[in-house]
Amino acid sequence: MSRYSHDQQAAIAAWVAEQSARCGPEGAPLVVGYPAGPYFSLGGPLSATGVKRVAAVPGQWLEASPDLFVVPEWLAINVGLERLYQNDLLADDLARLRAPDGPYEPVARWSSSYLQKGFYTRLDPSFAASLHQGEIGFTVYAEKSLRCSERRLPLDQPS
Repeated sequence: MSRYSHDQQAAIAAWVAEQSARCGPEGAPLVVGYPAGPYFSLGGPLSATGVKRVAAVPGQWLEASPDLFVVPEWLAINVGLERLYQNDLLADDLARLRAPDGPYEPVARWSSSYLQKGFYTRLDPSFAASLHQGEIGFTVYAEKSLRCSERRLPLDQPS
């Protein structure tokens, strides 16, 4: 039943709080960006961490120069499939975040699994995550200059 909980979001918030305590400028919390909207259930868990949250709209993900940016797997998959409103803006945001020569790099990943996931994702990659389920998978990107953050890749984190 953990697939239907928001345990991943709570685990991400706990990890972010650890990073903020370790890496935040003295007396200032880290700035953490994430896609705006209620669908990914990130705002609540992150608000309890004391970090500065930035709910970024399409086309402006990196405008606030966040220290960390959390990308839901569901969103990344559907951007790749060109199925979303404002898909071009989201695709540009994702490309800037993932650019090898860009200022960000992936540092942590939480994924979800279920029986026959491989079969269903071969039929349609968007079956990897469903928004009505809390566990949708996330990748956290950090500014490359934030050297003190704990790297948790390539291993997935249990939720």
